[in-house]
Amino acid sequence: MDPRSIIAVIAGSKDEKFYELATKLGKLKALYTNQFTLRKETFLSLEEVGTMEISVREVVNKLSLVGGQGFRKRNCSKKCTTKMCLCKSANLLCNSKCHNSQPYCKK
Repeated sequence: MDPRSIIAVIAGSKDEKFYELATKLGKLKALYTNQFTLRKETFLSLEEVGTMEISVREVVNKLSLVGGQGFRKRNCSKKCTTKMCLCKSANLLCNSKCHNSQPYCKK
């Protein structure tokens, strides 16, 4: 459920070998060599780039449909329709890992 790729723009370069990449959420903390694929299409411009520094893991967590890596563990005994469910309170989708495949959980 996590994205397989991140849309980023080259924000700068260091020594013509290392590149600074930036996303809508901010500039990536690390420098990159040729670990990315250049596209002719324009998906993102420098004007749309966020100002804060952010790690790749943080970007993936924010773009993930289920909140990124990791699962919340809770044994619900009622339907997961209220904020008592950890998934619902974090605005995440429930899944079998967080609720031990209970039939009353809305997944």
